[in-house]
Amino acid sequence: MSEAETKPNPPGIERATLTSQIVDRLKKRILDGVLVSGDRIWAAQLAEEFGTSIIPVKEALLVLQAENFITNVPRRGSIIRRFTRLEMEELYDLREMIEIEALRRARATGTLDDSLIQSLTECNEQIGALRKNGGFSDQAAAFELDRRFHDILVGASGHRALADWYTRLNQHVQIIRYASWNIGPRGDKTYNEHARIVEAVARGDIGRCKSAVSGHLTSIRRDFRKTLDSGSMAGGEFVGGRRSAGSVK
Repeated sequence: MSEAETKPNPPGIERATLTSQIVDRLKKRILDGVLVSGDRIWAAQLAEEFGTSIIPVKEALLVLQAENFITNVPRRGSIIRRFTRLEMEELYDLREMIEIEALRRARATGTLDDSLIQSLTECNEQIGALRKNGGFSDQAAAFELDRRFHDILVGASGHRALADWYTRLNQHVQIIRYASWNIGPRGDKTYNEHARIVEAVARGDIGRCKSAVSGHLTSIRRDFRKTLDSGSMAGGEFVGGRRSAGSVK
């Protein structure tokens, strides 16, 4: 047996791997809407659930705090991050800039093609199939398809760094999505606005593409603003709207 095969792992490797696994599991719960804005997380409860010491759990929470998924509140523990109206506006500003730049690059490299049109159309038709009474029969599935639609759009740029930053950005947008179940039915709006984007891509008209993307994201922001202005979201923040926020058991 070689020396490499018998050499033990460096100190801390197992704990580092465990911390990473806990980060991934908690992040998945956040992105799947199991944990929503305002939900409280207790390290001791998670350690008991995962069958580990509290140390890797606290390390995982520090990682998530550094990545802006959670915030630490003195004497209250950690909570899933709440986004203010201004932060929401800034996130959607970035989304718009990235998507428009991605389309510009796709146009320049010739990837506004039939393959892209087909992928976008198929994804939007799946979204359309979930429409019910102006909203969606399965909101979580619709969120996932909407994310995929825009990922396809940005991916057409062929720019890996741009797509990577967009993925990171969209993780925070996902938190806002799950915190805003009560913004009103968007099924028909989403389907029709996506259809306009697909039509613009099919024409290969970058001006129309910009207008369609901007119009879609502006429509979403308008609905968010209405919800905030109506007082449905406490303190001008997006907090858990699908279920009542509470401690993680």
